[in-house]
Formats: sequence, C-alpha cells, structure tokens
Amino acid sequence: MQKTRKPKRIISFLLVMVMVLTLLPMTAIGVEAEETVTDEITFAAEFAKLSSGDVTITLGNDITLAGNYRINEVDKTLTINGGYKITCTNTSNPFTVEKGTLVLENITIDGDCGEGGSLSDTGRMGSLIYVVGGDLIMNDGTTITNNKNSEGSGGGVRVTSGAFTMNGGEISNNISITGQGGEGGGVHVGLATFTMTNGKISGNSSLGTTPEYASLYGGGVHNNRGTLNITGGEISGNTANYGGGVYNNGAFTLGGTTVIAGNTKVDKSLNNVYLSTNKVITLSTDTAPAPGMNVGVSLYVKAAMPYSFVTSDGNDTNVEYFHSDVFARKVVHSTGELQVVNAPVSTEEFEFEVTVADNGSFAIPVSGQLG
Repeated sequence: MQKTRKPKRIISFLLVMVMVLTLLPMTAIGVEAEETVTDEITFAAEFAKLSSGDVTITLGNDITLAGNYRINEVDKTLTINGGYKITCTNTSNPFTVEKGTLVLENITIDGDCGEGGSLSDTGRMGSLIYVVGGDLIMNDGTTITNNKNSEGSGGGVRVTSGAFTMNGGEISNNISITGQGGEGGGVHVGLATFTMTNGKISGNSSLGTTPEYASLYGGGVHNNRGTLNITGGEISGNTANYGGGVYNNGAFTLGGTTVIAGNTKVDKSLNNVYLSTNKVITLSTDTAPAPGMNVGVSLYVKAAMPYSFVTSDGNDTNVEYFHSDVFARKVVHSTGELQVVNAPVSTEEFEFEVTVADNGSFAIPVSGQLG
C-alpha cells in the first residue's frame, strides 16, 4: 500500500506562508507600525500610514511642522512620543482629531507664540489640538504650550465634541483672545467630555482686546454645556475674570486630591471655580474627595446666600476641602449639602509692624475687618 505524504505537503505550505508573511508590510497584517522621524518629511510619511493601521511616531530629535494633520480614520490610533519637541508654525489648528484617537506621550507640542516665536505677535486662528468627534489622550511627560488662539476658544486644546482625557503632563502658557474676550485659555469644552486624573494646567489666560472685555471665561478650563470629570491634578496660576481656574456652565464632577487654587482675575483677586447660574458640583463616588483636595469657589453675581453648590454627599470631612474666594463668605456643611454662606464679620483694632526704608520700624494701629 502506498504511504500518504500529506504531512509533508502541509509543512511545505506552512513554510511558504511564513515566507510570504515576512515579506508583507507590518500594517498589512494589522501590526502597529513604529518609526523614528527626524523632520516633517518623515513625519508626514509615517502619518500617512494611519489609513492602514495604528501608527506610533517616535521623534529622534526636535522637529518643526508647518502642515495641518487631520486624524479621521475610524478605530485607528496615532501615538506620538519620543521626548522631543514639535514646534508648529502654521496659522490654524496643527492637529485635528475628527475620528479615531490621538495619544501624546512624553512629547512637547509648542505653538511658537511664546517670546521670540514666529507667531508671538499675531497668534494663530486655532488651538494646538482641535478635537471634533474623536478622542485625545494625554499622558505623562507631555506638554502643550505657547499658543495664542486669536479665535478665542481653547488656547491649548479645544474639544467641541468627542472626548479629552488628561492622565498627566502639563498645559501651560496658552492664551485665548478675542475682542470680546476669550474662552478657555488652557482647555475649551463644548458638547464634549474632559476627564482629568492627573497633570497640571497652569499659566494660561483668557483675554480680550478691548477695555470692556479685558478678560472673560475660564483661564484654565472653560466648560460650555459639556461634562467635566476632574479627580486629580492641579489647576493653578491661570487668569480670567470669570473662572480664573475653571468656568463651569455644564456638568461638573470633582474628586480625589484635585487642587484648583491660586487662580485669579486680571486684578489679581482670587477666582478659582466660577459656577454659572444654578450650576453645581457633584462629588465623585468612584474617586471620592480625599485629603489634599483644595478647591476655591466663586458664584455668579446675583447668587442668593446661602447657595448650595454641592447638593448631595456633603459632610463634615469634605467641607474642609473647599473655600470661598470671596471675602466675608465661607463654606459650610448643612444636611448633606455644601453651601457658601455670608460669614460673620467683626471690626477689631489690631497692630502690625511696618518697616520703612531709612526710617526704622514702627507700629501703626489699624481698624480692619476680620472674618
């Protein structure tokens, strides 16, 4: 009887298939492409591969980009990393995320609007990253900085739909500016979701170009009918007359060890979280407020006292994490709510020491108001 040789045929077939697969581009078989780029030519070439699969671009040095890069591939992810800087010199949005996901890791995106930058005088008509339907994920080591958006919404990042998740990094030294005042020096959120679990938003401002609109909404973050979920990180040192840190006109959940403090109006008076008419803060149940949280609260001008800015889950512990930005007001806990109330004010005489150059030191009795 003749012996079968099928096993040898199968082995031969498998060997041929292995050889074919080794000759195919990695993206053709669904494996992520990863290349090191050194200039805009190689960046653009790798970016173009996104239509075939996920792409990771690792910078080999600092580069300058003059083009506009639009991510519009469903279920595709572009990751940019490498520890270097991308300087963007175009006059509109350098990166737009319409579909798919943009992940930034250990990278600097510079708008070239800082001192000495090519756009320092004029700014650009747009944010550094514009999210309109897709997802932006910002991880540790990433910096988004030095942009001046002369259209006014989102100096660093503008999210009109879709989602932005900030897990780390820094958004700093960005400006939103228009004749009637900008919105969101660091981040502008429209009908979208912004989640912040860590990182820092600092040194951003929302400004106007006329005296009556010297500053407007959300130096750090501006939320206009969107959703904010902030459970960590720091928002400090930002400037706007309504919400130096955060302007909220939507849903707002706070938790963890979040710090929103040290933000001001243009006149340097405190203005950290500004709650628009009838807006409140929800305390996170997934990441409950914890020691280290520090949040300053401001209210719309006509808010009646007492004003409940947290309407459930308030207690004697988490009340300590909030303070009023306004003199002669304080935050109290009342039946599960956290309220801003008018604080008792007394007038007392006290002394302090003043040193005047060439005149020595002396004590002056002063009448002042002590809360």
